[in-house]
Amino acid sequence: MNEPSVFRNPRAVERCLELPNLISFRFVGSANHRYYSQLLGAIEGVVQTAQIKRQFQRSSSGGRYISYRFDIFCTEMNEVEGIYRAVGKLPDTKFVL
Repeated sequence: MNEPSVFRNPRAVERCLELPNLISFRFVGSANHRYYSQLLGAIEGVVQTAQIKRQFQRSSSGGRYISYRFDIFCTEMNEVEGIYRAVGKLPDTKFVL
């Protein structure tokens, strides 16, 4: 059984992304090393490490959260949805953008 899409209109999103392409994913989560390890593990559970081209992080002004950006070369829509789905399930994820 297929899971429902994480997008309201997955076909429109797929057309806009023009896959294969470099996609920027943004996540906000707890500011701890455990979360970063879980985040990276969730992403690497969907795509190969070599597909992760760049990573950036920025702490919130209060220091409780970190915003992460991953630029990932995705070849198909299943990878895009899989990353959003896997990261969204992590307990310390606050936002998936």
